[in-house]
Amino acid sequence: MIFQQIILETEAKLYIQALIQYGNIELVTSFILYSEVMENPWKYKRNAILQFVDKYAKEYIGSKI
Repeated sequence: MIFQQIILETEAKLYIQALIQYGNIELVTSFILYSEVMENPWKYKRNAILQFVDKYAKEYIGSKI
């Protein structure tokens, strides 16, 4: 059951990322997202997420530090 949930959540994440990449929906980001990403212990994952957000975010909510 857990394995099926992981597969479903992964497919949903990839689908949403594709929608963002093709311009079907817009990505909005904030300090909270950056804060949560920086807590990721894997540097390569942190960098991949930050690159995606930096490339596709259309708007930033809040003030950057």
